[in-house]
Amino acid sequence: IDPAKDFWDFANQMDDCKDVLVYKNPGESLGVVFNRKSSTQNTVYGIQSGSALHRSGQVQLGDRILKINGRDVHNFTAPQLIEMIDMLQDDTEVSMSVQRQVSNGNETPPTPTLKIEDFSMGLSLLDQRKKRSRKLGMATKDESKLPGISETSDSPTTKHVLKKPDPIDKRLSLTPELPRHRELKSLHNSRSLDLGALPTWRGKTFISLQNYWTDEQTSDRLHNQGHQIKESGCRNSHCVGSQIWPKAHPRSKPYAPPRPKEEMKEKAEEYIRMYYDSQKLALGTGYEEKVKERIEHVCNEIEEKGHYNLTYEELVFGARMGWRNAPRCVNRIVWRQLEVLDARDCTTAKEMFEAICHHLKYATNGGNLRSTITVFPHRSKANSDFRIWNTQLIRYAGYKNNDGSITGDPDSVEFTEVCRRLGWSPPRNRPGMFDVLPLILQANGNNPELFEIPRELVLEVPITHPDYKWFEDLRLRWYAVPAVCNMMLDVGGLEFTAAPFNGWYMSSEIG
Repeated sequence: IDPAKDFWDFANQMDDCKDVLVYKNPGESLGVVFNRKSSTQNTVYGIQSGSALHRSGQVQLGDRILKINGRDVHNFTAPQLIEMIDMLQDDTEVSMSVQRQVSNGNETPPTPTLKIEDFSMGLSLLDQRKKRSRKLGMATKDESKLPGISETSDSPTTKHVLKKPDPIDKRLSLTPELPRHRELKSLHNSRSLDLGALPTWRGKTFISLQNYWTDEQTSDRLHNQGHQIKESGCRNSHCVGSQIWPKAHPRSKPYAPPRPKEEMKEKAEEYIRMYYDSQKLALGTGYEEKVKERIEHVCNEIEEKGHYNLTYEELVFGARMGWRNAPRCVNRIVWRQLEVLDARDCTTAKEMFEAICHHLKYATNGGNLRSTITVFPHRSKANSDFRIWNTQLIRYAGYKNNDGSITGDPDSVEFTEVCRRLGWSPPRNRPGMFDVLPLILQANGNNPELFEIPRELVLEVPITHPDYKWFEDLRLRWYAVPAVCNMMLDVGGLEFTAAPFNGWYMSSEIG
């Protein structure tokens, strides 16, 4: 076959074409690698070891992918193929039509230049290091001898094969990668909303991160998006966001006025562009006009009222991005499944309480917990905050006894005293180890009100030990839904001062 001929004529020779059905786990990648520098970028140049494609054994190196789920992709570029495959990450099965290159006479199939069976990297490390060496003015005369690259000469054309790096080679992963054109990546489907794709980052220098336990590499895309906040202690060179109790965010002061109009316009425009960038594939033609129209509407609303309203789709996108970017939450890996309950129409503390009860019932789900966030109205003027005084929706009370000992949760002693001053008393007026604290809610800057959570909404788990049966006699237990409610959600310049959200406890948090 003449490689200069149009590939469509080649694809029509269906004798060598076969249909493949690959089964995979939800959220799992296919594990296929393409070479964007190849003349036939739909050729499989690598398959990750242990991936769905590797387990199926139906696709080999050198195969050309003609269709994916019935869609013709024979003339797709490598970035377009990666983008489409990313959109299928939540699917459990993917159908493909592939064409195998068979050596027949003078017809010789292309030989892959990369062998990536146990290394999760889709680009040529050799090419990256060549470019980096030239950029730094380093000698590149004997580039094939770079660490991690082996040279083979069993054919007239020398091939460079990517090897797993030696321990001494790991320091190379700490250097910034070169600027790359980042193609659009999919934000995968969720039960509540399909949000299209992730925001794009173009012309940015990413930091390459090395996992020294698994030898896997990934790229940090967020450090270019972050804003330096002096009051938080974070700087361009380091971040303290992983501290358990970092310094307070400068905008988290209660009852403060909303941001100035110009600052809010700037942040709103940045966020709206990010959201619509994620919808670029779905919007198709007219994308720029839709973005411009939405930004103009938002800016006019800010100029008129001093704030604006997000659409539900924009709110969901922002809530999920906020969880995804949270540095201290180990459960954020499931950020795509976050369910967003819109309670922005609440006006009273009683309505807030009803929304929270619905949140607890929905999130508990009979013990099959669901990641959920309920969003109350944003800050629209000074002294008009919607607030939840509790640190979590469910917490146990703590009582300080006369002898200085504590009954219940020591971390809740101060807040328990606040509740008692507002009129709450423990069940049967007898302080216990596991008394669920009431909710103190404040709507639109009005006086706080106290509400007791119905017991049927509080799922508790008895704590036992697999080896020590006597441990059960201690009668210890803990609540199942860890719903944090003392954090502010900041989206597009709007500050949602009441936005309780929950995931579920993980073994690393419980100990």
